[in-house]
Amino acid sequence: MTGLEVQVPEWFPSELAALAPRSRARCSEWSAAHRMIPAGDAAHPGLWDPSLAPYAVEVLDTINDPAVEEVTGMFGAQTGKSTIGENIVGFLVANEPCPIMWVMPRRPDYHYVHGRRIEPMVTNSPALAAQLTGRADDVSQEGITFRGCHLYYANAESTGSLKSRTVRVVILDEVDEMKDGPQGDPTSIAKQRTNTYGARRKVYRWSTPTWKHGKVFQAWEKSDRRRYWVPCHGCGRFQTLEWECVRWDGEKDPDKAREVARYVCPHCGVEWNDAQRQDSVRTGVWVPEGAEIDEDTGRAVVPTPARHRGYQLSTLYSCLTPLGDLVARFLTEDLADFTRQILALPWEEQHEAVGSGELGKCLGEYAEGEVPDEAIALTAGVDVQGLKLGLFYVVRAWGPKGESWLVKRGRVRHWAGIEEAVTEAEYCGRRVDLVFVDSGDGRRQDEVYDFCRQDPTRTLPSKGRDELRGGLPFTATPIDKNPNTGAPVRGGLKLWLINTTLFKDQLAACIAGEREPWHLPRNDDGALDEYLGHLRAEQKVRRGQSMRWDLKPGKQRNDYWDCEVLARAAWFLRWGQFGSRSAPRGEGRGRAARPRQAGRTGSSDADYVARADAQRSSVADGRRSGRREGGGGGGGWLNA
Repeated sequence: MTGLEVQVPEWFPSELAALAPRSRARCSEWSAAHRMIPAGDAAHPGLWDPSLAPYAVEVLDTINDPAVEEVTGMFGAQTGKSTIGENIVGFLVANEPCPIMWVMPRRPDYHYVHGRRIEPMVTNSPALAAQLTGRADDVSQEGITFRGCHLYYANAESTGSLKSRTVRVVILDEVDEMKDGPQGDPTSIAKQRTNTYGARRKVYRWSTPTWKHGKVFQAWEKSDRRRYWVPCHGCGRFQTLEWECVRWDGEKDPDKAREVARYVCPHCGVEWNDAQRQDSVRTGVWVPEGAEIDEDTGRAVVPTPARHRGYQLSTLYSCLTPLGDLVARFLTEDLADFTRQILALPWEEQHEAVGSGELGKCLGEYAEGEVPDEAIALTAGVDVQGLKLGLFYVVRAWGPKGESWLVKRGRVRHWAGIEEAVTEAEYCGRRVDLVFVDSGDGRRQDEVYDFCRQDPTRTLPSKGRDELRGGLPFTATPIDKNPNTGAPVRGGLKLWLINTTLFKDQLAACIAGEREPWHLPRNDDGALDEYLGHLRAEQKVRRGQSMRWDLKPGKQRNDYWDCEVLARAAWFLRWGQFGSRSAPRGEGRGRAARPRQAGRTGSSDADYVARADAQRSSVADGRRSGRREGGGGGGGWLNA
C-alpha cells in the first residue's frame, strides 16, 4: 500500500444529468410518468393520463419503432392530436436528444405553440425543466435550446425557415392549412430537412381534413390507413364507430336530443351509453386497411408493417366528449364543418348518389341464381383486389331492350373461384356470354392477363377511366405485340379502357327508375346487405370544372358497384345500342322499358356509338364473330 488517496472529481449537476443513463421506457410510458399537463386551458391537469386517450398510445410509440419512418394523422376535434406532438417532443428532449422542427401554417401560429403549449409543458415537467441550459437567450419564440438538442419553430409561409435547418424529427401541424408557395409544397420541403438521417428520421403530419385533394388526406391515402376498432360490450364484435349508428329518436331540439343520444351496435342492436362507449374505446386496437383482428387476442394481424403509418380518428372516440354534445352540434352546425371537425373526414359537395329507398324498389320476388325467361344474354364483371380481399364478381341477365336482373354476386379468394362461379358456371342452363375483368392498380395485372388469355373472346381485361376523349364509351389498346416489330399480334389480347363516369351515370339512372328497369332478387335474411352497402358507397361530386364519382366519406368498399359497372359495360360493348330507351322515374318495374322520345338532356348512348364510328377500325380485331348459344341481338361494338 502506498497510501495514495483516490481523488473523486466534483461534478456539476448539469454534468451528472448529461451522464445519467437514458430511459428505455416507451414514449407513452414516459409521458404517463413525467408529462405534466398545466392547469388553465386543460380540463384534466396533472400527469398525462393514457386512459383518457387510449388511442394515442400506439401513435406515441411510433417514435420508438425503428420500422416507422412517417406518420400521418387525420384527427377530429378534442381527440388530443396537439398533446401527441407535445409528448413526442418531451420524450425526445429527455431521452433521445436530437434536432427537432415543429412546423405551423403561419408565423403567429408557432408563437402560440411556444407560449401556450411548449413552454408551459417544459416548465411544469421537472424531467424537461432539468434539460434547460439556464441561459435566457436559449428560450425564445423561434425555438428552445436544450442540453444536447434544439427545438426549432418554422412556418409554411417562410421557405427560409424550413430550409435553414437539418433535423431528425419534423412535426407538421395542421398541414391542410399550409399553402404551396413559389418553391413548392412546404411539407415536402420540410421533409427534405430530415434526409441526412436516412432511416432514423421521423416525419409526423396531422390535421383536421378539409378536401379529398387536401394534404393530410392525400398523405393518409398513401399510408397503411389505420382505423380504430372497438369491441361491443354486448356481442363482443369489433367495429369502427360510425355516425350512422348514433340515435336520438328523431328529436330536432338540441337539448332534448342530447338527453336521448346513444350508440347502437350495428351487429347485435345493443345500445351503448357514454360510459360503455368509453370502456370500448379503452380496449380498442388500431387496424390497417386490409388487415384482420384476432377475436381471441383483440390484436390486429398485420403481415408486413408499413413504414408509413396512417391514423384516422373521429371525435366519436373521445373519452372527454359526451355523445349528446356531438348530436347537438350535428343539429346546429354546418354539415361540412361537422364532417371535417367531428367525423375527421374530407368534405365534398354531393350532387348525385344511389339511395337506400331507390335500391329497395329494385328488390323483386325471384331468388338469387334464377334467370328470367326473357333474358337473352348474361354478362359479368370481376373486380380484382389484393390477395387478402380476393376477387368480387357480379353476374347479370339482360333482356332485349336493356332490362336486367342480378343473377349472382359473391367474393372468392382465387381465380379458380371465378372459373367456378363465372366462366364455367351455368345458371338455369345458361353460361355467361361476356366478362370484363378489372386489371386493378397493376399489382395483379399479369394474373388478369393470364386469366383472360384462357378465353380471350369471352374474358376481356379492362381498366376504368373517369372519362375518355370525345366521350367514347371504350377504347382498346393492344397488349400482345410482336417483340421484333412492336406491331399488335392479330387476335392478341387487348386492354379495354372503360368510361366509368358514363356507365356509372347510366347505372344510377337505372336504379332511380329513369332508364331501363334494373332488378335485384329477394334479400332473404339480409343476404344482400353487404352488396347494397357497396352500391351506396359512391357519390358524384364536383372536381374543378368536372364531375366525378368517388367514395363517400367514411366508406371503404365499393367493389360490387364496380362489378355492376363492368357487367353493364360488357352488355353495351356487344349488345347495347339501347341508349334512347328508358322508363320514366317510378315506372316500368318488372316490365320492359318503353321507348323514350329523343331530346333527353345530354348525349345518348347511340350518340356515343355514332361518334365512335371513326374509331371502329382500331378496335375491329377485338370484335367477336358469332355468339354462344343463348346470345342476344346485335348492335354492340363487338358485333358491329
